Amino acid sequence: MQTPKFSRTYTTLRWTCIILFAIIVVLALIVLVPLFVERVDQWSGWKSGEWAAAGAWIGGIGATTAVIVALWQTKLARSDAAEANSRLDHQLQTASRLEQIKTIPPIWDAIRTLSTPTTNLIVAFSKMNERINDRDAAEEDLTRADFEIVHNTANIWKETFTAVESSFSPALMIIEEEKTRIIIATLYQRVIKLHMIAITALKGFPEWERCDPKEIQREYERVNAMRTPVVNTVRKHLMEIPPLTSLVEDFTDEDLTKATTYAAKRASPV
Repeated sequence: MQTPKFSRTYTTLRWTCIILFAIIVVLALIVLVPLFVERVDQWSGWKSGEWAAAGAWIGGIGATTAVIVALWQTKLARSDAAEANSRLDHQLQTASRLEQIKTIPPIWDAIRTLSTPTTNLIVAFSKMNERINDRDAAEEDLTRADFEIVHNTANIWKETFTAVESSFSPALMIIEEEKTRIIIATLYQRVIKLHMIAITALKGFPEWERCDPKEIQREYERVNAMRTPVVNTVRKHLMEIPPLTSLVEDFTDEDLTKATTYAAKRASPV
């Protein structure tokens, strides 16, 4: 596509004017600046030495100003860098805390799956105790069929417990905060104790030793009872927010009314 002749002419004229204007400005400066300096010299009556001293003072003031500005900019840069490092450290710490927190819910999910197998195991133990009593009263020996009451249930419980024990591995490896690590380790010891009680009971049956299934139930309840201490420890030391118990204690009837009203407004159609 060819450029219109009028457009080319306008462009040429414009650049010609710009060049002429630049030449005029340069010539004016060449002529006017010496005249201005001469007039100032005549008006002030200063000699060349005095002008040199004034120039030195002006140069010194300029240099000092430049140094002050440079120092101020350096201070600002350091402050910005420190603030950026602080934000980065905070973000890294937050990310680390979140990674540690994520390892805890799977533990409780696994413990919850142990509820039904534990109940079934307790029932099986009770039935086995009754079978031992019946055989003992009849002066008969236990048979393999007698142990089937516990055998199948115990196998399911053991498989479930293996998953529970494995769920602790990420938390025990990743959690760095001391208080949280201690409470998780304590919970793990509780779970292991539950396992030992169940295994001991299973080993006792072939020897006609009755077990107390309530002991297993009590230990499982102790495991579940640690939920609140674990939550409070995580909130206080890992998340650095008030424990859940203090929030519940401080929750007044007025707060409940406000929360209910807010929930009703959110649920109502607009």
